[in-house]
Amino acid sequence: MQYRRNDHQILIRIDKDEDIPAALLSVCAKEDVSGAVFTGIGCCGRAVLSSFLPDKNDFLDREIEGMLDLIALNGNIFTEHGVLGEHPHAVFSCLQAGEHRVLAGHLKSAVVRYTAEILLTVTEPIRKTYDPSLGIAVWDL
Repeated sequence: MQYRRNDHQILIRIDKDEDIPAALLSVCAKEDVSGAVFTGIGCCGRAVLSSFLPDKNDFLDREIEGMLDLIALNGNIFTEHGVLGEHPHAVFSCLQAGEHRVLAGHLKSAVVRYTAEILLTVTEPIRKTYDPSLGIAVWDL
C-alpha cells in the first residue's frame, strides 16, 4: 500500500493481496484520522459482503470470489467507544455462470487482486453511539 496526504485528502493505493478495510484503518491510524469519508474503485479476487437482517438483528454474509471489478466503494471512518472503525459499502461487477452480475452490500473484507484506488477525505471526528430505538449505532451529532 502507498498513500499521499495533501491537507484534508489522502490518496491511497492498495496493492495485490491486501485487504481494503484493514488498509483504510491502517492509514487512518498512522495519520491520526478519527473521521473521514471515502470513495474508490479497483479489482478484487475475494470479498465478503453482508446484508443486515432487521428481524434477526444480525447480518447475513456472502463470500464471493473471482474477477471482481470494484465499481463503487463508499463509506466512512468513525470512532465508537474510543475505537477506530470503518463502515464501507461496495458494488462489484463479475461474471457468474457466463453472465454479468452485480453484487453489493456492506463490505466486511475485500482482498485486492490488482489494485484499489481510494480517495479519503478527512472530516471532523465522527463518533458513533448506540440508538436503542433503531437497534444500531449511528452518528452522534
